[in-house]
Amino acid sequence: MRRWLCCAIVASSLSHSAMAEPMRVVVTGAGGQTGGHVFRKMLARPDRFSPIGIARNEASREALIESTGCKEDQVAVIDVASVPGLYMEKAIAAFAGAVALVICTSAKVKPTGATDPETGRPKMGFPDGQPYHVDWLGQRRQIDGAKAS
Repeated sequence: MRRWLCCAIVASSLSHSAMAEPMRVVVTGAGGQTGGHVFRKMLARPDRFSPIGIARNEASREALIESTGCKEDQVAVIDVASVPGLYMEKAIAAFAGAVALVICTSAKVKPTGATDPETGRPKMGFPDGQPYHVDWLGQRRQIDGAKAS
């Protein structure tokens, strides 16, 4: 799937290159590893891209602005696992004018802080949202938000 997204961005970029203005692209999950990498690569090509990064919370937004040096209006806070109606309002505003959406959100397993008494291994969980809510419903909301804007 990621290979397809990359191909779509490249193809869209090539066809868009004849235009004078950079291509406005929304990158969700921009505060994470993959999304942050995509967002930084696009920021490095201001002649081709005008990226808008989507971060889960204000702390992630501030860290992204500080680490990239981008403008404050280039990063929005939207939690894909939030209330659907609230998400759509924010998504429509953030996605307005975008010609592409790069989805880089994913539920990420992390240690919970507890230890399994039988094995001594750390217990793992999804503190930022279960895969069903982030990977399925959240990504569906992102696509619906992009279509609605």
